Amino acid sequence: MAALVFPLPSSGNKFLANIRETDAILHVLRCFDDGNIVHVDGSVDPIRDKEIIDIELQLKDLETVDKRLEKVNRAARTGDKDAQKLQAILNSIKEGLEQAQNVRQLDFSEKDRTGVVHGLQLLTDKPVLYVCNV
Repeated sequence: MAALVFPLPSSGNKFLANIRETDAILHVLRCFDDGNIVHVDGSVDPIRDKEIIDIELQLKDLETVDKRLEKVNRAARTGDKDAQKLQAILNSIKEGLEQAQNVRQLDFSEKDRTGVVHGLQLLTDKPVLYVCNV
């Protein structure tokens, strides 16, 4: 299992590319208040921090799905059955992401999830372990 640990992302795209190569995400949430340690947003709110990261990952996945759909749509129009199946899955993923759902929350058959969805290496499809730093 691959694992990467980053205290803070130095370059957004490189950081997201590194996450794409991992098997899971460990998200450490700051849950303590200490006047000597400044929070980047000025206050400690682990729920807000989690949601910000979720949104960033969802937006990157949406970008990935849109790019993939551009290619698949052309093949699907020619009658390619595999492309049509992939097109339907990508459209389901896109709809979920647009409704702020992570891919791991979407309902797919086991065959589609293991055979197609996991192969897309989407960031919000990866399992996440949340650790609260108290």
